[in-house]
This record gives sequence, structure tokens and C-alpha cells, in this order.
Amino acid sequence: MRKALASAGEPPLITLGEFEGMAKRCSLKTPDDLRRCMDRLSDMGELRHFSEVPGLESAVVIDPKWLADLMARIVTTDAGRMAELGMENGWTSMKALERVVQSVCPASSSGGSWVDGLVRLMQHCGLVCAAANEMAVVPPMLPDKMTQSLKSHRAALVEQSGSQSGHLPAGPRRWWSAQYKYGRLLDHRLSRLLCRLLLLPDVEVLNVWRFGARLRRPQGDVLAMTCTRRLDKDYTIHVAVCAQVPELLGARVSALLGEELADVELKDIQYECAACFVDTEPSETGSYSAVMLRRKAAAKLVCEHPDGPHPVEGTPGYDILAADAPGASWLRTHARGLRPLMRAMELMWRHGPQEAQGQAGGSGEARRPAATAVMS
Repeated sequence: MRKALASAGEPPLITLGEFEGMAKRCSLKTPDDLRRCMDRLSDMGELRHFSEVPGLESAVVIDPKWLADLMARIVTTDAGRMAELGMENGWTSMKALERVVQSVCPASSSGGSWVDGLVRLMQHCGLVCAAANEMAVVPPMLPDKMTQSLKSHRAALVEQSGSQSGHLPAGPRRWWSAQYKYGRLLDHRLSRLLCRLLLLPDVEVLNVWRFGARLRRPQGDVLAMTCTRRLDKDYTIHVAVCAQVPELLGARVSALLGEELADVELKDIQYECAACFVDTEPSETGSYSAVMLRRKAAAKLVCEHPDGPHPVEGTPGYDILAADAPGASWLRTHARGLRPLMRAMELMWRHGPQEAQGQAGGSGEARRPAATAVMS
């Protein structure tokens, strides 16, 4: 069938009804048998069925290599193909994208067209994201900023939040920032994540790159997300929000990360102090771990930054002592020697002098003077 469609100049796509007819001729008549057959052929790379993609629910791709070649016409560094798309820094138009897909997948002899479904499939895979004014973003083709310093990203974001014009709602605006540290993140996962971010309601794209973006909402809220990769191969996704109640938008982005990267190892989450975000350079000492927060949920938070500890914004914080409490330095010096003494006294209180001598001080005549000294 592949050869017949290729010789007729038609794409290797058949309807689900045609596939069911072929299955019945092979004695696969029940829905369970049909599903098992389709799953096995999909695992072998012989076909693909995208039941969750609008426009392709009733289509079966009987040549996955053809589908990969089609996507390679969009995600490409070939100068001719980029000129055909009119692509510039990862941006193109939806009409140009549909025109390229239609040149590879013309209407079949039955009059059906799969162009809309194939474009939606690319959006589903994170290769294309529809933008305003009939434009389209191709995340893998955007300028790469994964190795750019976080300091430059933060400086641009702080400048953007302070240069907004027009009428903004009255009230103070605060920062919320978090860093999500993952293990290995593949590019297609980051592409899908970026597409989901760009599809948030009521957002204006100020800048977008591979893989991150700066967005603005009508209320004046500013949101930024970017991914950086360090030498230890860990990927860190940085999220920052400036708004009257930034935690709401931050929680929405956190939920989005949980949906898209649920099966990826999340090593740690660091929440950054709002004052340190604006006033100082990126520093681990100006942030606090989510693991620590879970252990000390009832504790009042204080950012212990080297420039000086200060309460985290929104919480009263604990009392910051100007100097050590009386006796603190002596306790730090003699703590090692005090531990066995306190243990011996505890055992003596529970079990009597002989038990304390046996468990804390050991046995034998050599240990008895120590026990005697404790009792005296």
C-alpha cells in the first residue's frame, strides 16, 4: 500500500476505516484485537495513530519516516527551506507553515486533506506554537541562550518591570522567584514546556528564546522563565514574577512544570528572597530550599545573605541577634566532651548508677574512676 500511494503521488495516510478493513481481512475483527495489532505495529515503527490530535483522529500514518521528513522541513538549518518558510530567528507565519505542509501532503484522491491535523500535530509535539497576528514560533529554531549568564536575564527582567508605561493598577508590586533543578532534560520536553508557557491566557510575548521567554499581562504583571545548563549536566529552570500577588502566577507556572515534567527527576527547588533578587547578584546564599521549608513549615523565614540577614518579604522573620548569646562560644568549644557526660547522666537517671557505668563508660576497673567522678 505504501508503494501504491507513493506512485499515485499521495501521502502515506489512510483512514482508520481502511485500516480496520485490512485488519478484518486478516481475521482481526474485535476492537481488542485491532488495538493490540495497532500497538504492536506502532512499537515496530510501521505506523502511527494520533487519536488525541484534532484533525488526525481518523487518520493512520503508515510510513512514520515520511512524517519525520515532513517535520524536518520545519525544524531545519537548510537555507533554502528556511527561505521557503520565511523563517527569521525562529519566527514564521502560519500561512507559510501550512503552505509547506500542503506541498508535501496534497489532498488525497478521496478529497480529504490532513494539513490542519498535521499542523496541530506539530503543535502537540512542541515544534510549533501559534502566536498573535497569524504568526508561529518554532522553539527549536529560536536563538540559544542556555549558556547565557543568569545575571543578564535578571537585569533585563528587572529593567522591564520598571519601564512599563500606561495605566497600571494601584498598589505595591512584589517579586516571586523560584529555581527548579532537574536532571537530564531533552529538547523536545523543553519545547513543549515553552509552548505551554506561551499559551497562557492574556499574555503578551516581549521576548522568546531557546528555551525561555519574557511575558507581560494586561495588569502589568511580568513573567519570565528560562532554562540554564551547568557543567554538571543539571538543568535549572528559573521562574520570576513581578506582580501585586506574584505567588498566584508563580503557582500556575509551577503546576505547568509539574504537568509537563512529571516523569523527570526533580532534584531540588530553591525559592529566592525577593530583596536579594533585585538588589544583589545571583547567589545560593540568598535562596532557601523547598526541602528545608517542608521541615520547618512553622518557622519564621530569614534570608541569611552575606550582605546581612533580613526577614523574607511577607513574613516577620525571627529575631536577629547582634552577637552570640552568653555562653554560646563556650558550648561550641566543649560540645564534644559534654555529649558522653550528658548521656551517662541520662542513663543513670533511668536505670541507676551501675547501668550508666556499663553503657556509657564501658566495663572494667579503668572506667570506675570516671563513673565515681560523675556521681560525686
